[in-house]
Formats: sequence, C-alpha cells, structure tokens
Amino acid sequence: MKELLPKKTQEYMERAREVANKAVRPVAAELDRSREYPWSVIQALRDADLMGIWIPKEYGGHGAGVLDLCVVVEELSKACGGVGVAYAVNALGSFPVIVGGTEAQKQKWLPPVASGEKLMAGFVMSGGSEHLNENRSLFMEGLAINPGDPRLTALLDFLDEADKQLESVAASGRLTDLQAKAKLGMRRYEQGQPAEALALFDEALGERPEDSNLHYNRLLALRALNRDEELEAGIADFRARFPADDRGASIEGRRLAEAGRYEEALVLFETALALAPDSPVHRNNLAMALAYLERYGEAGEAFAAVCAVSQRYPGAAISAAANYSMAGRTREAAEWMDFCLEHGLAERSQFEERDFFANLRASEYWRD
Repeated sequence: MKELLPKKTQEYMERAREVANKAVRPVAAELDRSREYPWSVIQALRDADLMGIWIPKEYGGHGAGVLDLCVVVEELSKACGGVGVAYAVNALGSFPVIVGGTEAQKQKWLPPVASGEKLMAGFVMSGGSEHLNENRSLFMEGLAINPGDPRLTALLDFLDEADKQLESVAASGRLTDLQAKAKLGMRRYEQGQPAEALALFDEALGERPEDSNLHYNRLLALRALNRDEELEAGIADFRARFPADDRGASIEGRRLAEAGRYEEALVLFETALALAPDSPVHRNNLAMALAYLERYGEAGEAFAAVCAVSQRYPGAAISAAANYSMAGRTREAAEWMDFCLEHGLAERSQFEERDFFANLRASEYWRD
C-alpha cells in the first residue's frame, strides 16, 4: 500500500520510521517506567525536520496535509504509543490557531512550533453546557475585550438558550432528570437563590447519595444561607466521605478564615493544596491567610506561586508586589510592579497612591 502514497508522504514516513527505530525504541520501556516527557525524542524529531510539518509554509512549516501528519504519528506509535500522542497533541493544539487564530496569534505561536522551539497541546471537553457555564464569566470578559467576536457571541448565545430550555422544563413541572436538577440547582445558586438551590441539591442527593459534586454544591448553598451549624456538620461529613477531595479542606478553610481563625485556616489550605498542588485557588487562599497573619514575605512568595500556575489570576500579581513591599523586600516588589504594568494587571496610580507600596516608593528600586 505504501506505493499508493504520494512521494512526499513516503518521505515523511521513512524519516519518521528512522526516528522511531533510532530514538524511540531504545528508550520506550524506560519512558514507560519513568513517566518522563520524551525530550530526547523531540530533539530527534527536530533534527529530522519533522516538528510542525502541518504548519503552513508562510509560518515556517512544511504546509503538509493531515495524511502526512498521520503517517508520522503512525510510525512513532509503532515504537511507543505515548510518543505518538506526544507528537500528535502539538498538532491538536496548533489547529485552532491555524483555523481560527488572528494574524497576530499565528505570527506569535506558529513559527516557534514549526521550528520545534515550542510545544503546544489541546484538550477536548465533553458534557455540554454545564461545563461551559463554569467559565461563563471568562467568556463574558473576553467579549468585553473583543466586542462583537462571533465565536464568543455564539457561545454565550448557546449558553443562554440552554438556560432558557432548562427554565422552561422546570416551569412545566417536568424536571425529573437528575442531571437537570443538579444543573438548575447551580443556576439558582449563581442567581442568588441559595434556598431554591439547596432544595434541588437535596432532591438530587436522594437519588444519588454518593455524588461528591452534589454534596459540595449543597455546602455552597448552606454557606450562602449562613446556616453555620449545618455547614460545619456538612463539611465534616463531606471530608469523612471524600477524604481525597481537596474541596472539603478548602471550604472548611474558608469558613474558618471568615471567622478570623487564620492560623487554623492556613492548615486547611495547606491540606487542600497538598491534595491538588496545581490549583491556583488553593494557592491564593493560602496566600490570603498568610497576608492576614501579617506574614508578608511568605504571602508575597505565595502570591508569586499563584501566578506561576495562573499568570493572570485576579489580584495575585499586585498582591505579590504589595506583600513584598510590606515585608521590606522592595527589589522583589519592584519586579512584580513591572510585571503588573507590563501585562496590564494594574495601573501605575495604584502603586503611586496605595499605602501597601510605601516601602517600595521609598526604596532605591522605585522609578518615577
């Protein structure tokens, strides 16, 4: 069948096969054991000029087709399936930029992918509007920055229509589906109707008593209703039922922090972070507790760690600058001020006027 392929495709196949035999097979077993990323293989693919072959020629790629991409993935996968996927996800991450990116985005991201200097990845989300709704505020923020963007507009219209359909079913008294009850419960919670949300969560839990998401959403509703005794008991029950779920420690930490018990809250936030070390929310909660305890240097480091996970996490960068300033670590405060200004995360006037930055303004690192 090889002879039926275009000559160029055959060339890609042969080069990929050579990389597979020389660079992949010898390390495949060790990669499985160590679970390390196959950097040596990526370098071999760069040397063979196979990285980014799918990128259009005007952005430094080969302009190869999907068939060419597939034969490279196939040859690599024969030697190690994980390596084949590691190569393929670069294409998966690139295609949205190729198909729908702005010219500026294409110029920024595609050439370094084509050269192999940078890697890209992609993911697919399933489950319908309830997952998209979790990020509705981000979509709205994006639309505010890019008014009239047809993709964001269509996405938000889709979410609005899904909400209308759910409300229509609820109004008709035909809300019998468990997932629909859970979804409507979250809508009621987001709309500031926690009592209605709680009733829906309780009803859904009657049908699925071991659903951790329903239990957690129920805690959110109790918290919004200020039903403190029930909330405390509910959190204890949640943590006993789902000890590996980081949300239990997190919501207990927030409850204690709201009561001014920051030392105890700090321990809970550390527990949540140990369970989910990549969570910017847990890192931010930890940083806030340190700041309230006036452990400003540690708080600055913690807010910096938030930004390492999520660069634009709301308020984290300027909080890093503020806490470093209050700790007298003015060089680091100046670095974070520059970071905020460079990335549009704060206004110059905030650093000029707020008391948090008094030490920074009085230091040698302050620049008028």
